[in-house]
Amino acid sequence: MRSAIIFYSLEGNTRTAANQLAKTLGADLFEIRTVKEYPKKGLGKFLIGGRDSSFGRLPALQPLEVNPADYDVVVLALPMWAGKAAAPINSFIKSHDFGSSKVALMISSASGDAGSCAKDLAAKLGRSVGNMATLSLTNPGRMAPAELTEQVNGFVRTLRGEAGGAF
Repeated sequence: MRSAIIFYSLEGNTRTAANQLAKTLGADLFEIRTVKEYPKKGLGKFLIGGRDSSFGRLPALQPLEVNPADYDVVVLALPMWAGKAAAPINSFIKSHDFGSSKVALMISSASGDAGSCAKDLAAKLGRSVGNMATLSLTNPGRMAPAELTEQVNGFVRTLRGEAGGAF
């Protein structure tokens, strides 16, 4: 199973989880970067990032040499902003064809409730959320390493079909 982890991370929380997932799954790892960086601190972080995600703005991305359709499984790893996918993920989805690849989601947030975000992303991808494996992580960059490993390992079992999930 040829797998890719394609992620966006503003502060490093999602990057931590994406690195762990890529290592455990044996997947290729690709980082989405914006042309203009989002603020990482203060009110601007919430106002600009939350605004872009809430209103569907699509920030320009730096070139990323990956074709999701070349993989059997693509995991999009992302932070949730204002209850929605981080805007750079939406830019990536809009500009790439996923072909017949299976798509899974790894969503990090402060609340841990990523259900509506997953449904929104599934719709943008033209997929059924019921057929997309999803891992919701609460502040993965602050998790105890053993806890993150346990959650990632369970997700990998699902991706490999060992957990009896729909994926």
